Amino acid sequence: MSSQSGLNYSVDKIRNVAIIAHVDHGKTTLVDCLLQQSGCLEKSSQSRVMDSNQLEKERGITILSKCTSIHRGDYHINIVDTPGHADFGGEVERVLSLVDGVILVVDATDGPMTQTRFVLHKALLQGLLPIVVQNKVDRETARCSEVDDLILDLFMKLNANDDQLMYPTLYASAKEGWAVKDIKKDERKDMNPLYDTIIEHIKPPIVDLNDKFSFLVNNLEHDTHLGRLQTGRIQSGSVKVGDVVKALKENGESICQSKISKIFLKRGLEKISIPAAFAGDIVTLAGIPLASINNTICNVEVNQPLKAIPIDPPTLSIKFVVNDSPLKNKEGRAIPFDVLKERLMKEAEVNVAINVGEIVEGNSIEIQGRGELQMGILIETMRREGMEFAVCPPSVMLKKDEKNPGKFLEPIEEAIFIVPAEYMGSLLDKISKRSAEIIEMNELDDKMQIISHMPTRALIGFLSEFKNDTKGNGSVERSFLEYQSYKGTIMSSRDGVCVSTSSGVVTDYGMKDIEERGRTFVHPGVQIYPGVILSDNNETHDILYNPCKEVHFQSKSFSYVFKGTPLPLEQFLALMKNDEMLEITPKSLRLRKKTLDANARKIEQKRQEQLNRSL
Repeated sequence: MSSQSGLNYSVDKIRNVAIIAHVDHGKTTLVDCLLQQSGCLEKSSQSRVMDSNQLEKERGITILSKCTSIHRGDYHINIVDTPGHADFGGEVERVLSLVDGVILVVDATDGPMTQTRFVLHKALLQGLLPIVVQNKVDRETARCSEVDDLILDLFMKLNANDDQLMYPTLYASAKEGWAVKDIKKDERKDMNPLYDTIIEHIKPPIVDLNDKFSFLVNNLEHDTHLGRLQTGRIQSGSVKVGDVVKALKENGESICQSKISKIFLKRGLEKISIPAAFAGDIVTLAGIPLASINNTICNVEVNQPLKAIPIDPPTLSIKFVVNDSPLKNKEGRAIPFDVLKERLMKEAEVNVAINVGEIVEGNSIEIQGRGELQMGILIETMRREGMEFAVCPPSVMLKKDEKNPGKFLEPIEEAIFIVPAEYMGSLLDKISKRSAEIIEMNELDDKMQIISHMPTRALIGFLSEFKNDTKGNGSVERSFLEYQSYKGTIMSSRDGVCVSTSSGVVTDYGMKDIEERGRTFVHPGVQIYPGVILSDNNETHDILYNPCKEVHFQSKSFSYVFKGTPLPLEQFLALMKNDEMLEITPKSLRLRKKTLDANARKIEQKRQEQLNRSL
């Protein structure tokens, strides 16, 4: 009985459930609503309360999975909110070991999208029982019946078993605070139907209270006073404050022995300290300084670690390097290599979807992840910590083809484009040049849907071009599919660039001619140096230019308003070419040549041309 821990429920009254969905389908709003109506949160509270990370609040997306709990009568319901963007799929995969069922949230207008398929597939593979919630059914564009059919088709395509196919469906408006089982007949008043469905449909955890204590670390936090905190579900036995436990690696190797100093349970937004916890509980432990994600914390007599859920491999890598620009230490803290290495190693420790690859001591550290957004979040976080550094262009993670020695495999993604009909011809032409395989084409009212399979490297840098081509009227969703044979050369979408020859502050007068040549990367008022890339060039070659020049005496009547807008970090990552890098400071993003000196670049170019001729 978990009542021994000061909580009045038994294992058969526990329900552990994750909420999964495609990005923007409303799952975090649904969690807010469940917390409010359970009494854990004031109705006047801000929205998206589970998105506590500052970047989550700014971007309106969930980046980190988070656990909370509510009470429903005698029942204790643990709820895990998960990210909806494909780049953070590792967070979704990891939390599935915590739960016994999932609530799949699907937008009643959009229907199942690419990430819906990804997260549902992972849940079904773990044997988890689903509940389907069609959200935003109060919108005029909702098409509940059609979306019901699409969801069933998806379940069948993903080989759901008979129990999983018996999923209940509810129709909800998380924003308005209600859910119903029958969209036509039931009164729309509260979330009680969803609470009841969780209790009825999700099974209690299958655990052994009488066995020795074991606990799989699912998440890491750091507390100023308590040090490292580990969150996870107790798989067997019980644990109390003061118990001596040990930590095991995935291979069974012992890491350390230590004493439990605190046990916490999350209820609503509050972290409650409890004296003991039992099998089935999702709790946070303090006092084990060396245990990391996927390690097992257990009774000192246990020698067999718990099995961790495998995570899909990273598909993208970026090299982080020490900032060597002429402006280093001007806008932040230019960190030495050892500090950069330590910070990135720490990130890989708490984020299972990020790996540390090749390390060239004193030079570069390769970080492997899922996509530009995930990498962008890491870089932005480090910027806000006051760090200065630089990154090289992203590259895809190739694998050796075991069946064909000397050949390689590359990551392929499913990319679903939705565009107004007038842009379809141009889109098909561009993606065909990027080795896309067209799988399906569908009419969606006045728009067209194109489902394609494309190499990851073909999508890097193309998505911003796609947005520009469709004047913001097109959308694309992408998710990792599989590794396939290398598709050959893909032409770059960028030509030449305009490169600065001067140090100083960019002026309006200096930018006038530059803006006419293409997309700009700097704006008046920023500090630059020779080698900084000012803009694209509408010709195939690079040109040198002085953007710091002042208005001549004869031109005092000069009037000009700069029209460019700063590019977001992820767009810089996507458009970088092999001879470029991005300087990162707390105040600025500067796209620059790896080799700053123009004469040295000419020598390198000639050497490369000679090498190409000799091949």
